[in-house]
Order: sequence, then C-alpha cells, then structure tokens
Amino acid sequence: MTGGSEEIRKQCRICSGNDLRAVSGPWGRHLVCRQCDSVTKDLTFDQYQAMNPSYDPGPNIELESQEAVLEYLGVKDKEAFLRPFLKRVHRPQRMLDIGCGAGGYLVAGQNLGLKVEGVEPSDSHSTIARSLGLDVKQGYFIPDDFPAETYDLVVLSHVIEHIYEPFEFLRGIMKVLKPGGILVVSTPNAGSTIARLSSSYWVMLKTIDHVNMFSLKSLNHSPIKDMGKVESFTSEYSWESIASLLAAGKDFIKQPRTPIENLGENENQASTPPDDGEPPKSNFRWRGTQWIKNGLRFASFPLHVFNQMTDRQHCLVFSIQKPE
Repeated sequence: MTGGSEEIRKQCRICSGNDLRAVSGPWGRHLVCRQCDSVTKDLTFDQYQAMNPSYDPGPNIELESQEAVLEYLGVKDKEAFLRPFLKRVHRPQRMLDIGCGAGGYLVAGQNLGLKVEGVEPSDSHSTIARSLGLDVKQGYFIPDDFPAETYDLVVLSHVIEHIYEPFEFLRGIMKVLKPGGILVVSTPNAGSTIARLSSSYWVMLKTIDHVNMFSLKSLNHSPIKDMGKVESFTSEYSWESIASLLAAGKDFIKQPRTPIENLGENENQASTPPDDGEPPKSNFRWRGTQWIKNGLRFASFPLHVFNQMTDRQHCLVFSIQKPE
C-alpha cells in the first residue's frame, strides 16, 4: 500500500475538476482541488479496498460506569446540536445514526423523543451502545438492509471522509429518508484556516482512510447540490485552532520517515472517526486537564474569531433535506 500511484490522478473525486495540486507529506500524497478546495487522497479504489482499517476505539473507551460513558459521549451537547434540525421536520419520529460509535447521538435523539437506531462497524463501540439499551446493528450501512423512506433524521458524523465513493453513499442514505426528512453530515473542513496553514501536516490527514475531505465550496461544485435543499455552516472548539497547529508543528519537527514507510506501519489502524471540530462532542482525554484547555482557548481566541467571521472553522456541517 503506497497511498498513491506513480502517475497523479487527473480528476477531482469531488467536483470532477482537473485543476489539481499534489501535496506529498508524511501520510501519503493528497490532491488539493483549486476549483472546489477539497482534499482527496491520491489512491485507486483497489488500494482503498486493500486498506482493511480497524475501527476499534482502544482502551480510552473502557470507562468505569454508565455515568462516565454518558459524560464521554457528550449527550447534552448533542441534544443541542440536533434540536435545530428537528424543528425543520414535520412531527419527527425516527432517527438513524450511521457510524454511531458508542451511541452519543442515539441517546440524545432518544432524550428528544425519537425512536432511534444505529449501525456501527466497531464491535467494541456497538457493544457499549447496546449496553445502554440502544438498538445498534454491527456492520456497515447497506441501504437495502433498511426500510425505504422511513427515517425523519439521519446523522452521519465524521464518516463521509472515510468513503471512497461519497455520492453513491449519500444517494443510498437518501433512499431511507422520508420525504421532507433531513440528513445531517459533519466532517473535517478542507477549506479551514488550519487545513491551509498545516498543508500536508494537517492532523486530519493522519487517519489512514481519510480519503475525501470536503469544503464549503465543494458543496456547490458536486452532486450534493442536486440531492435536496442544502444548508451548511462551519464550527470548531474555541481551543481547537492552536491545538491543531501545535500538533502539525510537532509532526513537522519530528519529520516522519517516508510516506510509504509510515503507511506500512499503520496500514490497519483507522481509529474511530475523529470528533475534532464538531460542536456536540466531548473528549474524554481532556478530563483533569482543564487548565490546558483554558490556556489553549485563550491562545486560540484571535484565530477562532477570524475563523468564525470567514467560515473557515475546522468542522464542516451540512444538511440535505429530501424533497417532499
């Protein structure tokens, strides 16, 4: 697995444009599209299939109590995130979370009065979700496995960047949405200030199967615009800008070996789709280090305000409302 062919791909996977700039770094070769600002990994579908990534969350999810799990999941923040979307749906009843992890959005949806279901590839995550009494199927989302035009709300949180053919995937999701239902997608923002400043050391490129990274601009240059009513915004934690830049700087100083060697070392580890940048997330690793968080928040403040004003925050959120 080399992360790219000898000949650079000529066409953007997001907008089909042909004005691409190749950027090589410690995690392989990526292509920046000058037309839509997307960032895509330069690899073939066969190379993508050969990755065989693992989505096991690791030991940090093995918490001591149900209360600790719920705190880790950030349920209250997720409720606040879902409410505006539910207001746009007439009498919402059912919700599906694709790539639901340990079930944070499912608990939030349940608390908001919805009947919730989830699908999750990780055995560890799906086991934890079921321990909370949630209806979670272990595996990958296959449209034919779910009833057509059934769900009022579908959540796709930090999943689409892992999908090689994202538009086919999104069309499959639209099949299970009721007319008037809403699909909510969260994903790292390839047009963010952090992505641009970090270049090939952007922390979101670390995950081995992050193959398609969208931007606000790419939504208007892709088939997404024809799937329904599209609304979008960007968001980030107030401390996230400086934390991401520090991470990129650390990786730059370390100067990892070569892209090929680095990929070989981690070829089966994708980890859970990252939470970075998404408003309704709680990161368990920060527990007990509030003073670090506060320091980063203070240092990030000017850049955070700039990102808010220019829609260049680290996370891109967009919704597609299916026509009635």
